[in-house]
Amino acid sequence: MELKKTLTLDGVDYVMTPVNAVQGWGCLQKLLGAIGRSKMMNGGDGSMATAIALAFSVMDSSELAELQRMVFDSTVVRGEGGAMPFKLADQAETHLNQYRSHLPQLLVEGALYQFEDFFTGIRATLGSLFPGMESVMAFLAKAREVAGEAEASSVTEQTDPTGSSGHPSSVSSPA
Repeated sequence: MELKKTLTLDGVDYVMTPVNAVQGWGCLQKLLGAIGRSKMMNGGDGSMATAIALAFSVMDSSELAELQRMVFDSTVVRGEGGAMPFKLADQAETHLNQYRSHLPQLLVEGALYQFEDFFTGIRATLGSLFPGMESVMAFLAKAREVAGEAEASSVTEQTDPTGSSGHPSSVSSPA
């Protein structure tokens, strides 16, 4: 997993770091369940925007709050003009009242960042457990497009070497 991911919207940097794997897995299960429930209730028009909207519409308040908490707790905000960085969870209401349009994209990007690594490297195993795995992977890719990643934001990713524990390795790279 990337050590951190930076999402830039309107000059504001949102720096995301990984959550605990068990917490992330629990949130992923709830999101996938909501996607499944939404498709059973309404097939929609086939667009990804509709699929995402329907999934959020069937999530109960505790499911959505848990997903939001996961993203907010793992995100630091670096504002314009050298303002002091802060944890989004500590100032979410104040910050997001000022940047309302950031909330939907931040939730989608944050969820994608936290969940993507569950699928890499274990695709074959998950494919046998979940016959629709390719559809899930396509959903994740399409969700990024719908969120407007390429057009509305500048996303930079930083990957540092990690050991088997997931922590940065102690191997020094030449200067």
